Amino acid sequence: KIYPIQFDASRKLLRIVRSGTVEIRLVRDARTLPADAELGLHDEGCFEPILAHLLANYERARFYRLATRSRSLSEEYWYNPKTTYLKLSTNEDGVYKVDYDYLRIHGVAPSDIDTSRLKLYYRGKMVPLLVVDGGDGSFDEGDFCLFMGGRKRSEQIGWALDEYTDEAVWWLCWDAGPGLRYQDQQAVPPSVQGQVDVLDADSYFWAKEHFEKDVLYDGWNDDVDQDSWFWDTVWFAPDSTTVDFTLHAFDEAVQTAATVSVRLKGNSSVFNVNPDHHSVFYINRNHTPVGDFFWDGYEFATMTFRVPAGTLRDGRNTITVESPGDTEASVDSIYINWLEVQYPRRYQAIRGETWFRPPAGSDGRPVEYRLAGFGQSDVLILDIAGGRYFPHYSRVKEGGSWVVRFVDPNPSEQTLYWATTQADLKTPLSAVLDEPSTLRDTSNQADLIVITRPEFFAPLEQLVAFRRAQGISVKVVDIQNIFDEFSYGMFNPLAMRYFLHFAYNNWAEPIATHVLLVGDASWDYRFILPDSVIPNYIPSYLDPARDDKFVSVTGGEKDWYPDFAIGRIPVQNAQDLTKVIVNTIRYETAPPPGDWTRRALLVTGGKNWVEQNTFMGHAHDYEDAMPDDFEFAEVFKQTEGWNNKEHYAQMILEELNRGALITIFSGHGARNQWDFVLESSDLYGLHCEGKTPIVLVMTCHTGRFANPKTSCIGEEFIMGGDALQRGLAYWGSTGLTSVWNPYYLTMDLLDEIFKRGNTDLGLAIMAAKLKFYEESEDVTLASSQAWLGDPLLRVNLPPIRTPSNVEASVSGDEVTISWDYPDPDSVEDLAGFQVCVSGRQEPSGRPLSPCDDGYVFSVDADTREITLDAAGASSSYCAVVRAVNSDGTASHVSESACFRFGVSGSGVPKIVAMGYGDSEITCQEGGKLNIYAMVEDPDGLDDIEQVTARCNDLPGSFGLDEILPGIYHTQIDVGAGVKQGQYILELRASDRMGNVSAVSPYFAVRGWGLKWPGYTGESQAGNWTFDASARQGPLVLAAGYSSAGITSFGGGELTLLALAAPGSSGLPVARVDVYLDGVPVGAQLSDDGLHGDFEAGDGIFGLKVPIPPGEVPGNYLVGLRAVDEGGRPGPMWPFVSVW
Repeated sequence: KIYPIQFDASRKLLRIVRSGTVEIRLVRDARTLPADAELGLHDEGCFEPILAHLLANYERARFYRLATRSRSLSEEYWYNPKTTYLKLSTNEDGVYKVDYDYLRIHGVAPSDIDTSRLKLYYRGKMVPLLVVDGGDGSFDEGDFCLFMGGRKRSEQIGWALDEYTDEAVWWLCWDAGPGLRYQDQQAVPPSVQGQVDVLDADSYFWAKEHFEKDVLYDGWNDDVDQDSWFWDTVWFAPDSTTVDFTLHAFDEAVQTAATVSVRLKGNSSVFNVNPDHHSVFYINRNHTPVGDFFWDGYEFATMTFRVPAGTLRDGRNTITVESPGDTEASVDSIYINWLEVQYPRRYQAIRGETWFRPPAGSDGRPVEYRLAGFGQSDVLILDIAGGRYFPHYSRVKEGGSWVVRFVDPNPSEQTLYWATTQADLKTPLSAVLDEPSTLRDTSNQADLIVITRPEFFAPLEQLVAFRRAQGISVKVVDIQNIFDEFSYGMFNPLAMRYFLHFAYNNWAEPIATHVLLVGDASWDYRFILPDSVIPNYIPSYLDPARDDKFVSVTGGEKDWYPDFAIGRIPVQNAQDLTKVIVNTIRYETAPPPGDWTRRALLVTGGKNWVEQNTFMGHAHDYEDAMPDDFEFAEVFKQTEGWNNKEHYAQMILEELNRGALITIFSGHGARNQWDFVLESSDLYGLHCEGKTPIVLVMTCHTGRFANPKTSCIGEEFIMGGDALQRGLAYWGSTGLTSVWNPYYLTMDLLDEIFKRGNTDLGLAIMAAKLKFYEESEDVTLASSQAWLGDPLLRVNLPPIRTPSNVEASVSGDEVTISWDYPDPDSVEDLAGFQVCVSGRQEPSGRPLSPCDDGYVFSVDADTREITLDAAGASSSYCAVVRAVNSDGTASHVSESACFRFGVSGSGVPKIVAMGYGDSEITCQEGGKLNIYAMVEDPDGLDDIEQVTARCNDLPGSFGLDEILPGIYHTQIDVGAGVKQGQYILELRASDRMGNVSAVSPYFAVRGWGLKWPGYTGESQAGNWTFDASARQGPLVLAAGYSSAGITSFGGGELTLLALAAPGSSGLPVARVDVYLDGVPVGAQLSDDGLHGDFEAGDGIFGLKVPIPPGEVPGNYLVGLRAVDEGGRPGPMWPFVSVW
């Protein structure tokens, strides 16, 4: 930065420089440039247009680039993919034992191991083993090895708990070369025995212990060196809180003061006030404070104070942190992070083991230690810092426990001992054979790097094949391999950054440009919170989640400038991933018909007129940034407060279902809503069929995919319910935003897409963020703006406008097809139109390749309708229209207009029967729900377009696929954490002519002069009682009914059929009881062959129910419950029960 002012203090003269010349000279710095580095022209491929836009001196700066990358290879790297490793995990400190049987159980042949070659690695360094093999060099029955393991600790903050995992991983192998061993410490020779300091029962050493509990989370922290989990809090002063800690073997007789350190973090900051915080400390509720400290802002602060003798005690202690509230700050809020205590500790075992150090003042002289309190006499003593083993010791039993004595002739300040009995040796938490990986092979090359888990490999094959067919090289990488090679097998999100840094600098050229993460995430990495249910498939970086951290690899730890375009598909199952991939490929190859690609939807919020006007102003600026021929739909909130949500939600859904190339929302937001104008639950009504591919949301939290408890509205947009009816990608914030910075970022993105023609959305977002960083220092805002979707997705802008308002009108044996289109003079180079008529369709109901596989009729540019002769036709058809340029380039096809000939009857589809598999679904583990439906098409045209199911209180709707003629099926993965209870299934069928069935399992009563009323959306589930005892009862596997012709004035007859099976009791099914809207009607289905139930004893129960005249028109919910011969009822059909 240059400040154009000069100040002469002696003359008190301020000089303002109004113009000047700045000359920048590039000087080679040997400290930062490799010796062989060459400056010169080096093409950056797809990044060149971005650099050309961002750099003022682009042309000249091209010659300043490094021609070589910064290699980061190491010939001595510890991991060898040709070596067999057994990965051992530990999560508590202690000595661990691996014996013959343990190796055999975990897939290793111990007899093939030469014990001299046994090696153990931790964090890439060889650590010592104590091998007991009888001296024969082979690993036989009874042999074992020991190592010092522990809980994973923070790599940045000493003994603090690790942010990401409790588990440390140790790599055991037995390849060529000797291993490192604990060295036997020889007995003290007689010549020095007189020089030994002998410790007695009153001896002690100064111990330093770390105490920490992770209970509360505050992820607003950009610094990897700082913690995000806290023990307790003082929310608002004046107030206090107390935490407890236990000191083992504390020597209360020592009169020297102990030392306590407490680490706090500010949770409030008041402008123009310093200090914000005042903390006072008390030990064991003593009224005399032991410490007093002031500090400011959101910073971490460590306070250390001496505690007088007699204040601490052996066993449980407490520390109270008080905020008196006596600063000038209006709010004083703090977190307690951890505390450390340095205290005199006796040489005594605790529960069979202990750690200890040499006594103060030993100065390297030989020491004879006395260790008391062991429950057994067989004790193992190690110097874990110096790699020594003490086999020579004496033991004696005193007062019911064993006392051990041994001599160390060479103690030092670094010596750290661990003593344990053989009975207290620990077993590793887990052991897994390593699957070799070669991510450090420099012959690897990819344009797109996909990071995921094995359960997603199969559905990803379709996307990988599609990208490769486009000439894009793809490398799919297992996240576990990244952990293995770049974080030593331990869970650490930053391993992805280390991996991508390596790939950027060392893989073969051309360098990768895009990174796709496939899998959901949670910032509760260790499942600390009791209601965390979402696992870390592919972890995020802190909270707010910032995937940009992984791709910012050319700078230091504070680098947030992305070097790859990155996106994430935050799925939890293969089914959702398949739907997202199908949508993506369909959008790029065969987008839905219609002129929606020249349309944008602008939605705004705001709680008062000032905010609303601001957000509407943003929306109008967004419109100005898009092409002139775009049509804009606007849903602007203009009511005070948070009222009229339903009104706005309905308007938004209507516009979303019409389709828009880009949807932009400006306003307030939260994880599951847009400014109370649209909520996640409203998206049940979203059926845009891929016509809302790109959603940009400039507000707080709506892209917060890493929430450990539930999904965000951004995830629901692309994956909720029937994802084939949803959008493709969502750009939303994972944290807090502001009013104006998101506006600037959005304008930068729109300029990149529409002015500079960068339709590669991953690169366009990357360029927008880089441009934003030039204008703003708000790193958190831009880096937390997450792209939920494929980063290689392209904006599918049609070359010319698509015809709209296509209609088909049948008269006799003729059909007239008409459409709307701008005047030919206003459309550059328009040659004419193609009208395409086809009788074929995809499962989605859209014509299959209509202009290649049907009848094609060409008309000139001035024509807007065509009449076709269809004499003798007897079927249903659909027509689409597309515009064509003089060079043959065609627009997207229009939406279809369907028509039929020679068909009688209403043609309304009917769901004849529905059922679901007898799947065990539990709230702890979830399960799989199989839904079946039998659908009848009365007009005989076999043109059922879709069958959908939805389940109350479960998100979204689900499409069923036809597996046999008239039989439809889908399988739903019900995730863990679903609430116990009963859920009702609702199915609906529709044909390509727009006819929609009644909702099953509801039957409709028609009123005089009324059409079929249709489902109102009001669930009756509350009338049904969940009975956990029904879990053992018989089941209604499937049921159906016929309700045609029932009217309020004449009544009618309802025919019911049900397939029932015995429950776990094994007793036969006696009957099936009938309920209407949760009320038993006293009727029963029988399996006697006399009630429309086919044959007696075939398991199919039937009943004809008379419906009297006078019933109110509407929908009525049928409930069926099987009862066995012992009188035990089963669960209610059509509810899915979660136990």
